[in-house]
Amino acid sequence: MTQNLFDQSPKPGMLQGLRVAETTDELGEYCGLLLAGLGAEVIKIEAAEGSPTRRIGPFYEDVAGPERSLLFWAYNRGKKSVQVTTKE
Repeated sequence: MTQNLFDQSPKPGMLQGLRVAETTDELGEYCGLLLAGLGAEVIKIEAAEGSPTRRIGPFYEDVAGPERSLLFWAYNRGKKSVQVTTKE
């Protein structure tokens, strides 16, 4: 039997079935990325104005914007995201 080395279908990881709520800075986002890569379901919880890493460059096509941060894209791939608004 031959194995397809280019198969991109998701594989179960050793943390499959674990759910992680992430509320942290860019260093913690990297830890969440590692957990997601190992199969955990990582849910990023952001404030209404979005994660601070959305404002850190470099930006896609050198145009700043909360949806264009390459750092945010790289550190948050494979995660789910939720925005939370609180009343004072």
